[in-house]
Amino acid sequence: SAGSLEKNTLIPEPDNFRTTIHNLRLDQDFSFGTLTATATYHEKTSSIQIDYTAPSAPSFPGIDPVRELEILNTDGTTFEVRLASRPGERFDYLVGLYHDDTHEHTNDTFSAANAAAVIESTYSGLFGAGIGQLSAPGGDIFQGYGPFRGQESALFGEATFHFNDQWKLTLGGRAFETKSTSTTTEADFFELVNTGTLQETLAGKQSESNFAPKGSLTWTPSNDFMAYALVSKWVRFGGPNISPSSTTFAIPPSFATDSLINYDIGERSSWFDNRLQLDASLFYIDWSNIQLQFYSPAGISYVTNASKATNYGLEDTA
Repeated sequence: SAGSLEKNTLIPEPDNFRTTIHNLRLDQDFSFGTLTATATYHEKTSSIQIDYTAPSAPSFPGIDPVRELEILNTDGTTFEVRLASRPGERFDYLVGLYHDDTHEHTNDTFSAANAAAVIESTYSGLFGAGIGQLSAPGGDIFQGYGPFRGQESALFGEATFHFNDQWKLTLGGRAFETKSTSTTTEADFFELVNTGTLQETLAGKQSESNFAPKGSLTWTPSNDFMAYALVSKWVRFGGPNISPSSTTFAIPPSFATDSLINYDIGERSSWFDNRLQLDASLFYIDWSNIQLQFYSPAGISYVTNASKATNYGLEDTA
């Protein structure tokens, strides 16, 4: 028995995911370093079906099983060129350019076979005769769909200075710019109840320039021991929500970028002719404008931003 994890639904809830990646890479050696160029095509599709009958029952008495179908199609290209110095020098470097262009199309549909008839019998007194077929064509209670395009261009690099055989300092970072555009169309009965119109189209744009630095200091007194201190920043840009709002709960149309700064001090060591390996680190993480997935009172998922959080502790393995 599944116990507390058991779930009973009126319709199956399959999840289907497929990811395809094609990559082409070229390496060219020079006397001063190695030039690497890569071109990547990536494609991802997903289809998720959810039984939404129970949350719909109070508003649609006698309705057939309600299916929520989320379909996502994403494809894009990524290009990167980097130049790395030859290893073994006192001064090492890595510099590069990066560009990604991703297109995404999302379709979120709530439907039931007898939706038009139930809406007609329940809400014709409020909206007038014929509201069933008008607001639920083909049994669709809600449709949210639209394209999204995200672009990122970056210049990145790092440089390492070897003070001697034991000590080295690495400084680097990533300067980047992100752009996103989206057009979201919401239609049918849920849209009528929430906005007073049968269809609404919202367009949005977001752009941001930022810099993610990185720095580390490493001490390696022997082949069996290494200690380090590291600080780095990570950034994740935002995007749109296409889930339907309600008269009592408004879902934000988009969510913003969040960022994370990590501080880490640790060691890597081996003992007794490599029969024992120890890895330990003290870490402190500062996370700002956190992207979180929430659910509306009607059980519809969306992403929004929280304030901030910190995480600290000790991590070790042996």
